[in-house]
Amino acid sequence: SGHYQVDSLAPGKKLLLNFVDGNPRTYYVEGRGVNATITKPNIAATDGVIHIINKVLGFADVSVYEKLSTDPMLSKTFEVTTPEHGNEDFKNKDMKFTLFAPNNEAWNNIYKMAPTEHKKIMSLQFGYHVKVIFRRHTIVGQVLTIEELYNLSKNNTRLPTISGNLEVKLRNETGGYKYDLDPYPGQRVSNNFDYALFWNYQHARVIRPNINCTNGIIHIIDHVLMTPEDVTVASGSSHRSLFPTFLSCAVFAMLYMN
Repeated sequence: SGHYQVDSLAPGKKLLLNFVDGNPRTYYVEGRGVNATITKPNIAATDGVIHIINKVLGFADVSVYEKLSTDPMLSKTFEVTTPEHGNEDFKNKDMKFTLFAPNNEAWNNIYKMAPTEHKKIMSLQFGYHVKVIFRRHTIVGQVLTIEELYNLSKNNTRLPTISGNLEVKLRNETGGYKYDLDPYPGQRVSNNFDYALFWNYQHARVIRPNINCTNGIIHIIDHVLMTPEDVTVASGSSHRSLFPTFLSCAVFAMLYMN
């Protein structure tokens, strides 16, 4: 599969094009969180080409939970936030959520650079710790587009998640960190990333903003906002070595501060 993001005629609104290999190959288009199948492609016209789809884009038709469970870029986040870890909350139709959801590569980066922390996150024994991490990624009671989040940050309003405050900045306000146009094999998004999310000296690029859901909105980011301490279990041993903790902190610094 692959992903390609293009501007639509609606100002500031993008369409995500993707496909799944098969016989025949299936093509999809997503707009504002609604994923439609291209049922009849490549109808020639004198001034362009027409692709017939099976849904109207822009009108949310799935919950945050359902989007996490079906979007190919969010399969790892859905796996991590099992019912035991709290993702059942995202089914609640009476609640509203703004969720910053890490993409698959964000979790893969933790596995590569901090495998011990990754193993703990994937373990059901650390369900409480996973909940704490995801509270940091979740604003409850409000549905905020990335533009609204940016305007709040610009007015010096910290974004109150369940656990901690966040800040959204534009790419040219981030102090010079760079963007790769080909960030992840299999997770590619073609355009530059306009916004970045900041927390505790860490930053995450917002690679797919404004995915509308029936009970909220999702912004896909490329890093997990966490520290090694998030998955540390208190021990009664007074002589436990400090070296593993120091090493983990160094690894996380390398991972998030580049």
